[in-house]
Amino acid sequence: MWREERDDGAKLSREIRIKGDLRGAEDLVLEARIEGRIELEGALTLKPASIVKGEVFADRVKVAGTVVGNISATESIELEKGARVLGDLRAPNVRIVEGARFSGELVVGPVSRADVVELSSRLAEKDEPRRARRRA
Repeated sequence: MWREERDDGAKLSREIRIKGDLRGAEDLVLEARIEGRIELEGALTLKPASIVKGEVFADRVKVAGTVVGNISATESIELEKGARVLGDLRAPNVRIVEGARFSGELVVGPVSRADVVELSSRLAEKDEPRRARRRA
C-alpha cells in the first residue's frame, strides 16, 4: 500500500512555475508551483516546497507540500508531516500523519480510472464559465 518514493521518475524543481494542466504516464516528483489540474498514471510526490492550486488525479499521491484543490487517487493518498491540503481527499487508502493539516471531505473507497475521467470532465465543465469570464 505505502511505497517508498522512487527517484527514477520525472522531476520538476522549485524554480519551475506552470500555469496550465499537466498530464503524464509516469511517476513525478514536484517541488514546483503549479496552477492547474494534474492527471497522472503513476505516483505523484509533492515535496515540502511544492504548491499546487488545482485538482490532482493520480494512482498514488504523497503530499509534503501545499495543495489547494481536491485530490483523487486510484490506490492511495498520504499526507506527510508539514502537508497542507485545502480540499477533498478520495482514495481507497488514505493516511494522514501527525503534523499534516487537512480541511475538506474525506471519502475512503474504490476510485477507478473511469471515476477520475468523469470527475475531471465535470470539474472542467464547472470551471468553463469562470474561464470565459476571465477571457472577456
